[in-house]
Amino acid sequence: TVLYQLFYLPLKSFLKFRLNREMLQCLIRFGFPLYLNQILTFVYGRVSLIIIAALLNPVSVAYFGVAKKVPEAFARMFKSFIVVYFPNASKLFSRGNTHAAQQMMNQSLVLFSIGLLFVALISFLFQKEIVLLIFSEKYLETSLAFSLLMLNFSLRAISNLMGYSLVSAGQASVPAKVNFVASLMNILGCLLLIPQFGFNGAVYSLIIMNVISQILYARYLAKNQIPVAVLQYLKPVFFYLILVGGYVMLGIQSYLVNLVISGAFLAFCWLKIEEFRMAAQFLLRNFLSTKIHKI
Repeated sequence: TVLYQLFYLPLKSFLKFRLNREMLQCLIRFGFPLYLNQILTFVYGRVSLIIIAALLNPVSVAYFGVAKKVPEAFARMFKSFIVVYFPNASKLFSRGNTHAAQQMMNQSLVLFSIGLLFVALISFLFQKEIVLLIFSEKYLETSLAFSLLMLNFSLRAISNLMGYSLVSAGQASVPAKVNFVASLMNILGCLLLIPQFGFNGAVYSLIIMNVISQILYARYLAKNQIPVAVLQYLKPVFFYLILVGGYVMLGIQSYLVNLVISGAFLAFCWLKIEEFRMAAQFLLRNFLSTKIHKI
């Protein structure tokens, strides 16, 4: 693959290469915090497993590892969106079009909040069925952790969108600062919650960590005059919590009830969130036009 890519590069430019110290210093100043952030991301992604292994047993480590598999797969899929989002946001900020960049960020936050929380809701309502389908009956004990880790993934994705927006605006050091605080909170949370709740305590700690990350990112964005439409993207979060809380309190387990709750979430988003209506109408129009064209 390296040779294939080299074939398409203008190789003559390598012969004329001259080291530009100013550019190199600029790249290092901008890139080093990003590299440090990747290290911190790796650390807080593994520290939960280390603490579970230290405080509990290998079975709990295995359960937590299984519960993380699907959310981690979704996280890899989310990177595909970032590959598109980041250069476009950078282009807008570099041209001084802050308003358009802010609008793109807020629309992305709202739409991803709705989409990912809907997936998290489905994961909660059908947690046992999904675990049975993907894994086996042996791992049913991980069903709650799996559903909550899907919620955690949705919170983490929103945090990442904010972080990449700040990097696009030239604030490369902010994600490292936020993740440093978040990592400390995760370690503290794991030490406090794992002895009480088992490996589920690590899940609760991750959720708390990502809530704190969002608060810090929102503050940094506001500080850089890129305000976040917090109430708009939190509407699906509040409704998710209301539906899940009601479901747990009633204790009615039925496929019909699960489908009604899922439909109620989408209906609420349709009625209360304009961005969702616009996106749904756009997709519907394109789908219908494609069908008509094929006919």
